[in-house]
Amino acid sequence: MADIVLKTEHLCKFFGATKANNDLNLEIPRGAVLGLAGENGSGKSTLASMICGIQKPTSGKMYLNGQEYAPANPVDANNHKVAMVLQELGVVGSLDPVTNMFLGRTGNFKSGPLVSLAGMKKEAEATFEKWNLTKVSLNGVAGNMSIENRKVLELARALSIDPKFLILDEISQALSHDNRKMLYKFIEHFTSEEVGGTILMVTHDLEEMMEICTHISVLRDGQIIDTRPTSEYDMDELKRLMIGREVSGDYYRADQEENYQDDVVLKVEHLTVPGELKDISFELHKGEILGV
Repeated sequence: MADIVLKTEHLCKFFGATKANNDLNLEIPRGAVLGLAGENGSGKSTLASMICGIQKPTSGKMYLNGQEYAPANPVDANNHKVAMVLQELGVVGSLDPVTNMFLGRTGNFKSGPLVSLAGMKKEAEATFEKWNLTKVSLNGVAGNMSIENRKVLELARALSIDPKFLILDEISQALSHDNRKMLYKFIEHFTSEEVGGTILMVTHDLEEMMEICTHISVLRDGQIIDTRPTSEYDMDELKRLMIGREVSGDYYRADQEENYQDDVVLKVEHLTVPGELKDISFELHKGEILGV
């Protein structure tokens, strides 16, 4: 029998008449990367938020390593070695990156009545080094960091507690190609026998899910429709289970030819931001879809 890290029994979360999660029964084995597939509003992030202590279930139970688990808040979840990287940006822009990493835990770095900023920075750098994360500047304020670097910082913050169960909610959408490769290597290492970690992953990129996840659970209208090893799914079936019907026709737009008007609704000329952008010029026409 597989070593089950997290188990839910009849887990429900209601918001008034809305059943965000309804009677969820799930088992996640150690070392798995379980992907949650489902349309917007299917209940993926609600389930993740209950596991990490942001939301409390309406009814039902959770078990972590065989023990009943009901985190009072994210700090309590952290104490159980459960961490999450949120879909929304979760850094405080007015604080420096190092303080953001240890927010709520700065007391661990006290030397007498004062917090050792040098001690926190040393620990932050050690976290990036330990997990082979892309280095980001730990100076200045977090509000000046790019969205991508903030997301890497949030991953480092989650890993700074040495979690055994990690939730990644749409993290890859904010990452460049190189940082996605870094993320995938990290996932492989984190779930290896050497580390023994387990991951719950939410992503709208179904190709990414099929490539990375060892198991997939499909949610629809707040309920788990199916859970099985990824190798037992194909893409068409996964889409059908998510939507509840066969998906016919083109999944993506077929009208790729240029078909827009001459009217210019937005024009940018020689836009420059030191260190960020250099001499950017373009026009956006009425009816045009311009990809950047």
